[in-house]
Amino acid sequence: MKKLIYILLFVLSFTACREKMDLVFDDSNNVPVLAVEGYVTQGEPTSKVTLRLTSPYFTNQPSPVPNTVAYVLFRKTDTLGVVMIDTLKELVAGSGDYYSKGNDMPSVGDKYQLEISYKGEIFKADSKIHRPAVIDSVGYEFQPKKLTSPKGYSIKMAARDLPGVGEYYYFEKYKNGEKYWESLQDKFNIWEDGITDGLTFPRPVLFGINPQANEDKPGYDQNKDFPYTIGDSITVKIFSIDKATFNFYNDIVLQASSTEGGPLGPLFAPPSDNVRTNLYNTKPDGLKVVGIFSARGYVPFSVKIK
Repeated sequence: MKKLIYILLFVLSFTACREKMDLVFDDSNNVPVLAVEGYVTQGEPTSKVTLRLTSPYFTNQPSPVPNTVAYVLFRKTDTLGVVMIDTLKELVAGSGDYYSKGNDMPSVGDKYQLEISYKGEIFKADSKIHRPAVIDSVGYEFQPKKLTSPKGYSIKMAARDLPGVGEYYYFEKYKNGEKYWESLQDKFNIWEDGITDGLTFPRPVLFGINPQANEDKPGYDQNKDFPYTIGDSITVKIFSIDKATFNFYNDIVLQASSTEGGPLGPLFAPPSDNVRTNLYNTKPDGLKVVGIFSARGYVPFSVKIK
C-alpha cells in the first residue's frame, strides 16, 4: 500500500544568487495518523483491510502497524435490507492485514460500512457496490513503428458503460500475472461517464491500457520496443467504483504531478490533507484518519498475444 504521509518541503529558487544553503528538516512534530486501505469486490468472498500509520516524509522505513486496534468489522446491508456483521481477523498477528471470514458473496447493490476501533475511538466509511461495465469484445493488433510510437502490440477492447449518469471506473492491468504500469497516470487509469453515458469507453481509456514503453521505469526491458509483445498474457480488471474512490485515485495523481506544477500546487501542501478520504472519526475533534474503503463492481478480461 502506498504510504499516505505528512510532507514538509521548503522549495527555494534563486535567479541571481547561488549561495549554498544547508536546510534542516524537523520531523519531530509529525504525529502518526491511522491510514486505511480496504476493498470489497463483487463476486470475491474474501475481503482485506490494511491498517498502517503514517510516517515522516524522510523516514525510509516501512509504515508502522498500529498495535492498539480493538476490532475491524464490516456491516453489510443487502438489497433486501438484511444486515450482516463480519468481524475481520489478522491471519498473521501484528501484520496489520485484516481478512473477512469468506462466507459472504458481495453482489451489486450491497452496501458496506467499515468500522474500526482504534485508541478508543471509532472510525467509519461507507461504500456501495455499483453495477459493472459490459465487455463486448477483446482482442489485439500489431502497431507498426510510427514517428511518435514504437512498434508492438496493443490491446483492443470494446466495453461500455450502462445508461445512467454517475458511474466511475478504475482499470487495473496485469502483464504475465503481475500488476503492470509505466507511469502513475496509467497505474490509476480512471474514468467517469459524465460525457460518455451508455457509450463505449473512449480512446483515453485505451491509452491507459496500452501505456507507451518508458525507459525511465525500473525494470524496463530494452529488448522490447512496446509494452506488449508476442507471448505476453494481459489481464485487465474493470472495477466500478463510487465517487469517493474516484476522487481518491484522482487526487493521488494530481498530488504526485504537483512536483511539476500540477493542479494541486507545489509540494508545500501535505498529501494527507489534499488526498480526499471517505473515512471519518465519529468523534469530530478526535484523531485523524486517511485512506480509502471501496466496495466495487468487477468484470475482467484476458488475452494472450500469439
